[in-house]
Amino acid sequence: NIYATLQFLSGFKLPALPLSVSRIIEELKFDDFEVEDIANWIRNDPKILDILMLEVPELEGIAQHQLIDEIGRMIIDSEMTLIPKIIFDFYLCAIAEVFDNQAALTAFKEEAYIQAKVMWRFSSSFEDISAMDAYFLGLFYHIGKLVLAIKNNRYLETEDNFQVSNLYNEAQKNHILITDFEVACFKTSHALVGYVIAEQLKLSEEILQAIANHHTHDFSTIGKSKVKSLIAMAQFVQNVVNHEIYDRPEDFEWEEHAETIVAELMLDDYTLDAFKSDVKEIAEQL
Repeated sequence: NIYATLQFLSGFKLPALPLSVSRIIEELKFDDFEVEDIANWIRNDPKILDILMLEVPELEGIAQHQLIDEIGRMIIDSEMTLIPKIIFDFYLCAIAEVFDNQAALTAFKEEAYIQAKVMWRFSSSFEDISAMDAYFLGLFYHIGKLVLAIKNNRYLETEDNFQVSNLYNEAQKNHILITDFEVACFKTSHALVGYVIAEQLKLSEEILQAIANHHTHDFSTIGKSKVKSLIAMAQFVQNVVNHEIYDRPEDFEWEEHAETIVAELMLDDYTLDAFKSDVKEIAEQL
């Protein structure tokens, strides 16, 4: 499957990562990372700094010698979520250069922000999942859909939203997992393309495996318990976001596997219900 994915991607150049991004991602793997170092790398990389200034235009009025302190303050105020968000925005800006459907890109970005923030909040219910891993997964686990759409316009031939596209609806109608349907159409899936992208970004092995397997429901085939938790969390959060924010109907995947997914979360009904009630509030804050 990975070989077929690499074949599918031949001729498509994945965005090159600045050295600063590689350094930041590597630094985040350590619990004692220095915010000041990350702020310094951001300040000294014009491409990444431009991305941040699009997000926070008032930074343009800050003197150069004050930028590190200001960026560091923003990172801390965001509870570190600003870091993966900048990396995600950089990747989307690079993809936007070869992807001409701005409406689909905007919808994708908005939903990824919501998904990431919800997963970040939900991660506090799990002992083995860090908020940073949850946030990165929420941002990147559907990134492969953009590349599939760039390589083959069938993905978005009728709609500007991946979650209601003709391809997605066709898979739903026939009760076929979207990843299996993609493999039948493209010889690969958004999950496998996402894995390749996450590997290029050098994200943690747990995030790589969660992205590659986020439509898996036989949790006995997944080795690490942390990866199982990440996958179950992503599947549960996707369903809650679909319902509570976008008012979408339940898809067959959730209907058939909800019991297994909820069992894997190992959380009581009170915790799950309280979380669902928080979701709209989280979306409104964004």
